Amino acid sequence: MDDITARQRRIVDYISSTVRDRGYPPTVREIGEA
Repeated sequence: MDDITARQRRIVDYISSTVRDRGYPPTVREIGEA
């Protein structure tokens, strides 16, 4: 994933950490608020 912007990287990292912590991905609203 080298061809993504810094914002996209932060979103991917947020989704990954949420899945690790909760076992399911965040909602679109949660991603927008992050």
